[in-house]
Amino acid sequence: MKPQKLSKTVSIRLAPKDYIELVAESETYKENLSDTLRRAWLIYKQERQAEAREQRLKQALFAISAEVANLSEQERAEAKAALRPFLG
Repeated sequence: MKPQKLSKTVSIRLAPKDYIELVAESETYKENLSDTLRRAWLIYKQERQAEAREQRLKQALFAISAEVANLSEQERAEAKAALRPFLG
């Protein structure tokens, strides 16, 4: 991936304990605070993308299973309602 030009600044306030933990994390990876925060943001975005992919896979799995089981539209709706907590 091509590095992006860094041109925007963000300022945050942290509790002293959080700041100490952030500094310790930076030291662990031998990077500065900005790099640690950029890495955390990247990880966060990757997790969000993974969650979205997981959601699409669940929906596809349901559609395939309903088709294989030859569910009617009413049965499909009932199954979807019953699985709503799982399917999202």
